[in-house]
Amino acid sequence: AGVGNLGLKDQRLATKWVQKYISEFGGDPSKVTIFGESSGAIAVSYHLLINNGDNEGLFRAAICESGS
Repeated sequence: AGVGNLGLKDQRLATKWVQKYISEFGGDPSKVTIFGESSGAIAVSYHLLINNGDNEGLFRAAICESGS
C-alpha cells in the first residue's frame, strides 16, 4: 500500500493549521481561499477533488492560475 502524495498531505495539514489559528491573526476561518500558480494550480485542483470533493470546511474558494 502506498502512502499517497506527501506534498498534498503536507498542504492539507497547513490548511488545518490555518483554520485553527487564522482568527489569532485577525482572519476569518470561513473565508479562506487557496491559490496556486502553474504546478501549484494542479495541487489546488487536487485539493478540490480529494475526499470526493469534501474539503472539510478548510477553505471556501480556490484559484488556479496557469495550470495545465
